[in-house]
Amino acid sequence: MMKTMKLNSIDSKVMLSVNVYPCEQSIGIVVFSHGMAEYKERYEPFIHYLNTKGYQCVIHDHRGHGDSVNNDSELGYFYNGDPLAIVEDLKIVTDYIKKNISNISPLYMFSHSMGTLVARNYIKHYDLCIDKLILCGPPTRNNLARIGYPLAKAIKLTRGAKYKSKFIHSLTFSGFNKKFGKKGGNEWLSVNKINIASYNKNKKSGFMFTVDAFASMYKMLITSYQKDYKVSHPELAILMITGSEDPVIVSHQKFEETKRFLMGVGYHNVSTCVFNGLRHEILNENKNNEIFDTILAFFNEKIV
Repeated sequence: MMKTMKLNSIDSKVMLSVNVYPCEQSIGIVVFSHGMAEYKERYEPFIHYLNTKGYQCVIHDHRGHGDSVNNDSELGYFYNGDPLAIVEDLKIVTDYIKKNISNISPLYMFSHSMGTLVARNYIKHYDLCIDKLILCGPPTRNNLARIGYPLAKAIKLTRGAKYKSKFIHSLTFSGFNKKFGKKGGNEWLSVNKINIASYNKNKKSGFMFTVDAFASMYKMLITSYQKDYKVSHPELAILMITGSEDPVIVSHQKFEETKRFLMGVGYHNVSTCVFNGLRHEILNENKNNEIFDTILAFFNEKIV
């Protein structure tokens, strides 16, 4: 019995659309932070799986995504606020959970792609709010961010926050599909052709970001690798997962470097898992049972 509600964003510029998926005999709750240019309902197969295992789930559309827009023409627009407002939006959702949903202990977070940038900036200040964290397909350290961020801000000043720059879009994504061939586009997302076709067809996925949103994303990538984490919860269990063919992580070496970075700032329980032959959206592959079961085992594992 899914329930949908609206929460005010941190700067009141847009209402956040939130779905709550309860279940009987709850043993915990999972909050989601989804990826770039997608929407919350794409996670329902995994959410339904977690429901059957005793986990309530809460997921919201990030600002400028899904139903967290003032109108459909603003998909990909972050409402010209603080570049880290999207992080505080996530805090609003977790605060709502703690105040209004019963049986919330433990509270775990699943994040994917751009959503891992939101999650990593979230734990800088709020790591005591969650008990475990999954980073799925996390963008790794990339010097392009230090070019893209000021460039997006400069274009924003001259062309406006809602301007969509094909140049910045290409700068960000042009390399992702090279090893998979051009074909129908977005083959880097998945081995599953049905998933790619569905992504390409839906107006709520695959849309181009505005320069305002690109500035925010690049800012989050930069700040996620700054060492100013408070680390109030050093025993926070963090699992990093990805496909071996995922171009977003750039390389296995950079993926492991991200693990070392998180351990270096003070998190002791960071582990990794790489699924051979899979690409970026490992939850949406044909054989996703192994991924689902791996995540469940991590959630169910007792951390000493």
